[in-house]
Amino acid sequence: MITILEDKTITYTKDDSFEMTVELDGDINAEDRLKLVIAKDETSIPRIENTYPLNEYGAFYMSFSNEDKKALDVGDYKYKVVLMKADGRVITQQSGDFIVKWGE
Repeated sequence: MITILEDKTITYTKDDSFEMTVELDGDINAEDRLKLVIAKDETSIPRIENTYPLNEYGAFYMSFSNEDKKALDVGDYKYKVVLMKADGRVITQQSGDFIVKWGE
């Protein structure tokens, strides 16, 4: 289960499927990518660093592989979602706490 709180905290239940569709306003084109980075803190090596293409519906579909799920132990992390523009610009869309729980 995934929950996004008002303060932008994301809670995720360990080993569950992680699937999220992100729609962005503005000038988005087919070559743009969305990157999700999850690390223990802002200075740690990322546990997950995935890049997602724009889909045919004009949104970014983010998901975890089985390897991604194994990389996250129960605990507190930081996340950042970044738009990687085709022209080289990098624009942070959202960041906050990412909490991995054992269960509900």
